[in-house]
Amino acid sequence: NEANATLQVLADDGTKAQLTQEVDDLTKACDVRTELDEKLAWLDNFNKSIVDYDKTATELENLVKKDRADLDGLIKPAEKIKSTDRLVCAMDLADDIRAQKEICAAKQSEWDDNLQPSNSKENTDEAKKFVARLEAVSDSLNKLEEEADGEAEKYGNDIVFMAEFQNSKNQFYAWIEKSEEKVKVGYVSPNNLEEANVLVADCKEWRSMCDKVKVVIDNGKVSAGKMTLHDNEDKEYEAMKIRWEVVDKSCTEWTKKLEDLSGMWTKQTDMLNKVTSTMVAGSGAGEQVNLNDLDSQMEQIKEMFVKKQEMMKKMSTGVAPDPAQLQAA
Repeated sequence: NEANATLQVLADDGTKAQLTQEVDDLTKACDVRTELDEKLAWLDNFNKSIVDYDKTATELENLVKKDRADLDGLIKPAEKIKSTDRLVCAMDLADDIRAQKEICAAKQSEWDDNLQPSNSKENTDEAKKFVARLEAVSDSLNKLEEEADGEAEKYGNDIVFMAEFQNSKNQFYAWIEKSEEKVKVGYVSPNNLEEANVLVADCKEWRSMCDKVKVVIDNGKVSAGKMTLHDNEDKEYEAMKIRWEVVDKSCTEWTKKLEDLSGMWTKQTDMLNKVTSTMVAGSGAGEQVNLNDLDSQMEQIKEMFVKKQEMMKKMSTGVAPDPAQLQAA
């Protein structure tokens, strides 16, 4: 401009007009170039944004696949995993998915504000594919988030059910070893009716605890059945049940044996009292003892004594006999 002003002073009118026109042409050319530079800069930024958008969409698509695989790995783990670890993993995965949703939402906003076509001519198939990709990612992430939260809730319940099952196990193992020792040792042969009654009472208490423990482990199995994974718990229950059945069988047989022995001893005592009563009644003035009744009562006492001795002999083996053996005694 300064040079043009100087030339305008020195030049003649024709030259001045020519210089003025050339300056105007150069000014317009500079303005056009500036506009082109600005347009090119905008286009360059737009292309970079599109590339970044495509990159982010691809990353999110890959993350969706990874999230799906990770969630499936929690639903059906390849190897045993603690309930607490499973819960933490599910919660972490859900948080990761929420973070991915935020990235997806930010890219969607960027598209709406800066990248989406401004008219129908610009809305090409490629542009539509970009939109569809991000919509698909958003839909998948929403479903994955809901599923991951649901699984986390299940795994939280698993911890409660596992605690209930573990409690039933603890009660079982606190009882089973002593009971198995009782199966091994058995009961000693009583020396009198009182001792027999004590053994019967002890065996009844054993029977009661045996039934209670069965209820406990059955309830534990019910709790385990509510867990999302319970194969190991089912196996543990079956192992406990087998051990319980051995104790239960022995307890049932000992109960029968001791009750029969106590009953026989009671009958023998009652019969002896009856014989004594008969003899006392016959010793009075003018009274006679019915010898036939007395003989019959003595025979019954002998039979009871033999059966009782046989029962006591079988008890000395320390092993509960088959119930049929008791009837045959």
